[in-house]
Amino acid sequence: GGSAFVPLVYLTFDDGVDGAPADSDPSGFSDLLGTGTVTFSSERAYRGGQSARFFMDPDVPSDQGAKFVLPMEANDELWVRVRTFFPEGYEFVPNSEGQKYIRANTRDGSGTYTGAWDYYIAAGGIVIATGVARDGVQREFYREHCAWEPPGTYPCRNVGPDTPIGRWVTHEFYVKLSSTATGIIRGWVDGELVYELTNVRTRPSDDVAFFEVKLFSGPQPGRYSQEQVAFVDSVAATSSAAPPPHVDAAGNPMIGDWEAP
Repeated sequence: GGSAFVPLVYLTFDDGVDGAPADSDPSGFSDLLGTGTVTFSSERAYRGGQSARFFMDPDVPSDQGAKFVLPMEANDELWVRVRTFFPEGYEFVPNSEGQKYIRANTRDGSGTYTGAWDYYIAAGGIVIATGVARDGVQREFYREHCAWEPPGTYPCRNVGPDTPIGRWVTHEFYVKLSSTATGIIRGWVDGELVYELTNVRTRPSDDVAFFEVKLFSGPQPGRYSQEQVAFVDSVAATSSAAPPPHVDAAGNPMIGDWEAP
């Protein structure tokens, strides 16, 4: 099923020149971040012939990674699905909050940043590092839903299974925007729902113009200690303007295993 579904963003990385910057062809990202080196690569692929290769340098203090954007409305919904390969030897720093992985920023009509919805990635699974920013609500979110105290009871860390090394893994992230306590956040790993938070405020106001989705954004000092690479392929993202074609075991809409014919 889902053959008629057309996501707002679908990145295959198949048409770029091998080794060229991964924003130099429409099959890739809209922009690269800071000093990060993200290239089209034939070294690995989930499907087709290429993926995006993310080179990561722990000593770079500025942004790394890549991004794309989607138009949004006040009460919109966002789904982002990413397929990622972490090679043997990939390092996650123990006991850290994880490495920045999938970040969806909202911006208002003037382009001002108003919030961030984050998946970090760690050896023990996903870290939900999500909050509405710039108006004090981000701390409110963490205190109410991620239990800073007492130590060892942080339910937003190590969510889902351990992050696999040496094979492709699929992560999907969902947020329903709401300036009142009707928002929803969900996360899936390889199609299995591992995190759900309902009845939460997920934006500070009704002025939302677009989502800016970043992958492996930074800076990253302290999140790993070596130069390393990860590969990303078959990125799909959509909103309620083009609802996704599948549902999980609980009936929640999701992009799931959809791929273009």
